[in-house]
Amino acid sequence: MNALRERVAAFLQRLFDRLDKLLGRKPQPTGDERILCDTCKYDYGGACTRPERPNATSCPDYKSARR
Repeated sequence: MNALRERVAAFLQRLFDRLDKLLGRKPQPTGDERILCDTCKYDYGGACTRPERPNATSCPDYKSARR
């Protein structure tokens, strides 16, 4: 029963990945990717106008707010 469940889960994951690609959606960050906006120096008001905001995992303008 577990083998069937794993096969169905893998099939559904591939299906949703293909649908996301077809619809042009970007994949959600996985647990090992850090959201930079939460700790960025420019995380206030209208200081950052990047389209990736507020879930950027990479950004050329990123500056850590921590010293």
